Amino acid sequence: MSDGKYKVEVTELEKDDRITALQAGFAESLRRESAFTKLKEQAMKDVIAILQQLETMRFNDRSAFVTVASALLKSVEPELARYIKIVLDNVQEGLELQKGVLVIYTGGTIGSAPKDMADPESPQVVKPWRELKNASPKLSALGFPVDAISFQHPLDSCNVGPQHWQTIAGIIRDHYDDYTGFVILHGTDSMAYTASALAFTFQDLSKPIIITGAQIAGIVNARNDAHQNMITAVMLANPNMFNIHLIPEVVIAFGGRITRGCRTKKMDVTSFLGFDSPNYPAIGHSGDVIQIDTKHVRLPSDAGLNVLEKMDTNVIMLQAFPGMQHSQVTKNVLLDPNLKGVVLQAYGAGNIPTQSEFLDQFAQFIGRGGIVVVTTMVPAGRVEMGLYETSQVLLDRGLIGAFDITPEAALCKLMILLGEYPDQPDEIKRLMQQSMVGEQSLSLETTAFASVGQLSDGETVEIKSATLRSIESEERIHRVILRFVDAALKTAGEDQKAVVSLIIPGLPGDGPTKVEFNRLASGKDALGIGSSGESLAIDLTKYKQLFRSKASNSKLPSKQSMQIQVSITGDKSKLSWGRVELNIYISDE
Repeated sequence: MSDGKYKVEVTELEKDDRITALQAGFAESLRRESAFTKLKEQAMKDVIAILQQLETMRFNDRSAFVTVASALLKSVEPELARYIKIVLDNVQEGLELQKGVLVIYTGGTIGSAPKDMADPESPQVVKPWRELKNASPKLSALGFPVDAISFQHPLDSCNVGPQHWQTIAGIIRDHYDDYTGFVILHGTDSMAYTASALAFTFQDLSKPIIITGAQIAGIVNARNDAHQNMITAVMLANPNMFNIHLIPEVVIAFGGRITRGCRTKKMDVTSFLGFDSPNYPAIGHSGDVIQIDTKHVRLPSDAGLNVLEKMDTNVIMLQAFPGMQHSQVTKNVLLDPNLKGVVLQAYGAGNIPTQSEFLDQFAQFIGRGGIVVVTTMVPAGRVEMGLYETSQVLLDRGLIGAFDITPEAALCKLMILLGEYPDQPDEIKRLMQQSMVGEQSLSLETTAFASVGQLSDGETVEIKSATLRSIESEERIHRVILRFVDAALKTAGEDQKAVVSLIIPGLPGDGPTKVEFNRLASGKDALGIGSSGESLAIDLTKYKQLFRSKASNSKLPSKQSMQIQVSITGDKSKLSWGRVELNIYISDE
């Protein structure tokens, strides 16, 4: 989508003429002009009365103010009317020294009104920015400029897509240094997708990007949520002006909730509280005051804005359903030669049907370079791949878990990573399991050991050392799993058990870790998934202190090595594997 095939037309930058501020400064500035100070007493009183009258009027723009002020002043003091434009220019020069907020108006309910204004029941259409701004007089009273760039043809958000995200990104990139922050006015249907896409697009943010919209339009409806949502968003985009804590993130401000954009879902079609963040606390709330929960806000970056604008839209979202394993449609989708990525919404903690022919469809797609990311269809909670045997089978076939990321965020993240790292599936898989902008609570660090190995009853094998990929903080290590991938275990008979023992340097005095594993004993296949082998997954979380990176004062990066010995006992037992990896799950919160 980065080839410019779908061009989105936008308006020229619409500078805020600050008409309310101009009104406020006009009277004071005019009184300092010699043409005013030299007036006779009665003429001066008449002019003051006109100035007071002008302050009570409402104008849509500067030209309207000039027209009315000229007419009124000419009626009592014609000479003074010549100074109106000069005085306004002087006032505006001072106002332009202030940095303000840039609004990007895409359309949506927030700017809708009946097609026939004389018929309230006529179909709703999205109106231009100027009409929405004129219906929101409080914007002009905030004390700083609110400029705007609009889509030339404002949209219902069901029509917003990657080309619009790239257009928005380009606007913000080009004007990043000119404003304190940015507000995107957007329809509610695809708002969570836009928020997620922009969160991944803008790496190393130091300014707020606030997305909002409305359930009830603000142009003609006296009772609406549009005005309050818009005012809150603009205030959040200029936090210093209101002594609000800076949120250098893409967030959604809607119905009193302020939530991280890549964590947010649309939860209600009609309620003013239409959006929520099921797996992450709200960043803040707006009531009589705006309160920010600072411990949930990411820190601003001083690295300089990094914009990821490439996207590959050859992706699809699939949801598990009973009978999916027998669906020819699913099979045909996975055979599509253009398909590069799948976001699979699984049951619960990451489970789908495990029939071998069905799983083979995904394995073959992955073998051709495709990416399959497993999320949960349940709004709250996270995917724990490997927690149950069914999801362990998915790992063995190359599917990856995405923890508690929303399906919307997973899809957008996958589009961007496919665009940025074409033909690099391993890097995409790694980054999909890393928290890039706070979109998920866990990140996975994988230490890959030697590949193919085997041992028999009574033997001990030393797995060659590898450089540990971890972190220094033991408290942030959530889970540690050692996986023997594509493992096969055989014993003398069905009732025989094999005991696999590990020896890890630094293990506490209670001896080596032992684990029983006999799912594949005697070649039996308990899950009925074929003979491709499974993972032997050993939970080492209780020894997580052994797997943290050691602190170092050296300027050279630390290369802490990890070494493991493995042995097996049991009558004629044998263990073989394709590769060994240490998976360390790290909390991002």
